[in-house]
Amino acid sequence: MNSLCIEGDNPYNGTVSFDNVVQSLQLVFVTMSSNTFSDLLYYTTDSDWLASALFFAFGIVIMSLWLMNLLVAVITSSFQVIREESKTSAFTASEQLYPLLDEDEPKKASPLQRLYDKTFWVWIAIIFVGLV
Repeated sequence: MNSLCIEGDNPYNGTVSFDNVVQSLQLVFVTMSSNTFSDLLYYTTDSDWLASALFFAFGIVIMSLWLMNLLVAVITSSFQVIREESKTSAFTASEQLYPLLDEDEPKKASPLQRLYDKTFWVWIAIIFVGLV
């Protein structure tokens, strides 16, 4: 009711739209991650208030809070199963691939590392000037 259909380009060079499945899934993922979705929220609210309000209420409550927690639970339970089966951490290798280096031997710095060490304060000054 009281809607006006205006033909025009989609925002951000056509990347923000629900015109095809790929872009729709991308925007649903952006909404689910709760990262920079406010522009999308405002664009859809301007077009149809009720539908966008329901979509974002569903997106934030269900996808952000419930599905992200479910994802974390699945990952942690997978690591727990690996830990129980192998009696070690999930990140340890079964055998050591590289021999340990002697801690007593001094490590020789690469030429690039020596150059960086000599010009450390120059880089700090460049960053500071760039910020000002």
